[in-house]
Amino acid sequence: MKKSGSLENFVVLEGLDGAGTTTQTTRLAKRFQAAGISVTTTCEPTDGPVGRLIRSVLRKEEQVRPETLAMLFAADREEHLFRERDGILTELSRGKLVLCDRYLFSSLAYQSVTTGLEFVRRLNDRFPLPRIVVYLATPPAICLKRRMARSSQELFEETAFQEKVAAAYAAVFAEYHGPKVEVIEVDGTLPPEKITGLLWKRLSSLPIV
Repeated sequence: MKKSGSLENFVVLEGLDGAGTTTQTTRLAKRFQAAGISVTTTCEPTDGPVGRLIRSVLRKEEQVRPETLAMLFAADREEHLFRERDGILTELSRGKLVLCDRYLFSSLAYQSVTTGLEFVRRLNDRFPLPRIVVYLATPPAICLKRRMARSSQELFEETAFQEKVAAAYAAVFAEYHGPKVEVIEVDGTLPPEKITGLLWKRLSSLPIV
């Protein structure tokens, strides 16, 4: 993975399924908007053609090999980043803050469990890194309780698998945290409003703010 630089004003939220990344992405966006800051929220998988196929696999409507799924995530990320009309790089060039619900760290954590880290790393080597990654550290058992409210279980949601993913996240962030990429770990068991407040204090120092 390239570590030569990172994208300013690009913030990624990561965590296990049920950690609350989508909730915090939405809450933070509202906080920035209220402060008069232009912000774009986005997520992976995307709602594009490749992203929709990935979602069908995650819902167990389609079945592909783990290696194929890892490649689909990389292809979706390619479009997500470089699409001229509304890709991440385009939005950043317009002076916007981009909050992304999951990015390549999800691939490094999730897909590496089934395909091996080096395979996933090679697929994602060309993609730029975010300036800040927020990791909502939440025990798999608590994530399971939150997911039980969902109507159906998706691929990768089994607790044993999530425990492996949590270990993979720890290894990945230990490697990538440094001068170019700051990893902010927050207790995901805190009330949502408390988490938002903690993150707002840190993110308010971004260049765009």
